[in-house]
Amino acid sequence: MGAAAILKLERAGFTHEQVDALAEYLDDQAATKADVGAVKAEISAVRDELTAKINQSRLEGKSELAEFRAETRAEFVDLRLELSGMKAESKFEFAAVRSEITLLEQRMTIKLGAMLAIAVGVVGTMVKLL
Repeated sequence: MGAAAILKLERAGFTHEQVDALAEYLDDQAATKADVGAVKAEISAVRDELTAKINQSRLEGKSELAEFRAETRAEFVDLRLELSGMKAESKFEFAAVRSEITLLEQRMTIKLGAMLAIAVGVVGTMVKLL
């Protein structure tokens, strides 16, 4: 507390002991410009540190995202190759099934023809006998 402030307080009716007590209290409790400057410096340092950490987190996030994309692309390439193989295998199996069905159809036609020939022969024999 400055001398001018002390004189003003004493003129206003404060005793010298009251002014001393008030000055001592203000010295202990009041923040000086230096105190405010120190707090501002600390806040600035914390802000800079947080900004650096945020930027680092962004870079790490971008890196992890790029890695994830690369892994996903590789997995899709593998999946496409696997599906292509399955498609070719399915075509081959369908062709085999069609071939088997054609063979079964031919065998059935032959059996049906043989049965029809036997039936005609039996009917012809029965007509001759009767």
